[in-house]
Amino acid sequence: ARDAEEKRCLEDARDAEEKIQKQVKKLEKARRKRSIHKLRVRLGGELWPVPDLPGAAPEEVAAAFLDLHGLQDHQNKNTFFKAITMYVQKFNEMNHASSGKS
Repeated sequence: ARDAEEKRCLEDARDAEEKIQKQVKKLEKARRKRSIHKLRVRLGGELWPVPDLPGAAPEEVAAAFLDLHGLQDHQNKNTFFKAITMYVQKFNEMNHASSGKS
């Protein structure tokens, strides 16, 4: 039964990563339309706000995200951390690109 539980967690984590990849694509589309104000991530069918920390490193934002939503002890926290970090990096890159900064 434990194996099944672990397998399900892995699938959930993979699922979350795939969903975040899709969201990055949506984010890119939305940025082209310049309609992004707040960063949110869909996990488990819910939208989770990502803390807005201007100037913070993506890793700091990811850590704040886990704190904000009480996910520090979640079994998939490493996956969430990696995914949020990647998401925030993308978001920052796109914002810099759109504001003309290099």
